[in-house]
Amino acid sequence: MAAEGLGFAGVFNKIRRFFRSALFRNSVLGCVLAFLLAAGVYYFVSILGEQRQEYRDKLAELEQCERDVAQVRTEITVLEKKQARLQRPEGVKDVAREKLGMVAKGEVAYIVDGAPSMPAKPAGSGVVAGTCKKGHRPSGFFFSLFSPIIF
Repeated sequence: MAAEGLGFAGVFNKIRRFFRSALFRNSVLGCVLAFLLAAGVYYFVSILGEQRQEYRDKLAELEQCERDVAQVRTEITVLEKKQARLQRPEGVKDVAREKLGMVAKGEVAYIVDGAPSMPAKPAGSGVVAGTCKKGHRPSGFFFSLFSPIIF
């Protein structure tokens, strides 16, 4: 019978008392705190994931740089060996024979077309020291200038 006599005002008063009660306030406060905690954890985890990805990217970049440095050091070693070779008179003569096709006084240069046993010619070099067609002299800008002196 008590429930029948409440009416709209009685139900409204009960709801109002529930909202003012400590149980409701604690549960709402708990929900808000749980939501804030969840949002903070999500934010922390997302930042942590971004930092891990950035760390992986930087680590890969560092490894690539270390490989590049090792390659450059190897190239430096090769170039230092070439420099040491070119500082000796024999090295200069060898390069003059290989790259420029020069020969010493009294020597004859021969060019053999399509010789499979010869090493590959450097790009732009049509003359290899020690090879020539019979009766054919090397040609080119260098030889047109210096052939009267050499031959």
